[in-house]
Amino acid sequence: FMQFWVDADGNGSGAVPSPLIHFGLGEAAAIGTYSDFKAHLFLSGVDTTYQLSARDSAGATSLVTGLTSDTVYNLWMVVDNASDTYDVYMNTGSGAATVGDLVGDDVTFRSAGSGDLIQFGVGQQGTAVDYAFLDNISYDTAGQNLTNVIPEPATLGLIAMSALGLLAVRRFQI
Repeated sequence: FMQFWVDADGNGSGAVPSPLIHFGLGEAAAIGTYSDFKAHLFLSGVDTTYQLSARDSAGATSLVTGLTSDTVYNLWMVVDNASDTYDVYMNTGSGAATVGDLVGDDVTFRSAGSGDLIQFGVGQQGTAVDYAFLDNISYDTAGQNLTNVIPEPATLGLIAMSALGLLAVRRFQI
């Protein structure tokens, strides 16, 4: 699971974003080149419209077009290492992914692998103006977990209030 978005005003600089950012999983101890990616996605576009694509052994495949800036997208990559394929799910909001959120089904690895995918990598291509952000990256080896691991704001508020309450109780127990 991870989240991504593109900042429309170039992170306050006023620059027009034109991201070309690659990210994914690899089996090498360090991802040094694009060929080190096995499960490989990339975000590209100009100004306010973007697309998410996958890179497999045959080339690039567009998964979702018409993505807009200043929108946070949730992304799940469900990897089947034994078959060298992965599924991609994407949605917005705080809900879990569903079958209707499947945007890439049995995407083939960029190149066949023989080991575990142990590294997450990010790369920028060329001199593109990247104001794309990846955030809240999590990894789960338990299988297909399509839950949104980011708590809803109400849950965060409850946690914060509980923590403040515990601090207040401890402070007065001297």
